[in-house]
Amino acid sequence: SVGALAKLHLQESSTLNEIRHKLDRIFKPKDIYMHDEMGDHATHTAPSKDSTPIEANASAHAHSDCAKDRSEDYSHECEILYVLMQEMMSDHAEELENYESFKNALMQKSNLKGKRFFKPLRILLTGQTHGLELSELYPYLRFFLKDIVRLAPKPESSAHDKDSAPVSQTQNLQTDCQKA
Repeated sequence: SVGALAKLHLQESSTLNEIRHKLDRIFKPKDIYMHDEMGDHATHTAPSKDSTPIEANASAHAHSDCAKDRSEDYSHECEILYVLMQEMMSDHAEELENYESFKNALMQKSNLKGKRFFKPLRILLTGQTHGLELSELYPYLRFFLKDIVRLAPKPESSAHDKDSAPVSQTQNLQTDCQKA
């Protein structure tokens, strides 16, 4: 349940606003193409004017740990994993039942390893590059994968891209997956 998921986040968060923020990021479409000023892949909201100094500081700290990823771009890997996860969900794959089989199936199908696998997987599942262990979160996330694994629209590119024949984002991603 979402309540159990929120309870897990008590390990990292000390206020309800922080927990709500983390849960919002899980369920928002993931913007894998945009790096915010802290180097995180998903968009985040600034502390509200009603936030306490402790909440504002915790929010800033939560984003500052992503600063070291500033030069890293995981959008291509996110695209690959996104397509594979969509296929697994539409096929109701057995591998979705537990984290180890889910992780192993994705690693095998994507040919991604290490940081190039785990960071994009975390981005797609949580909207963040750091956080709780995915093995701890997955038993709760797996029930909501169709709501969680969503991408924000890809931003417009150059004028050259606009002139080319329209091809769906999913078709492009599937082609990239086959190349990998």
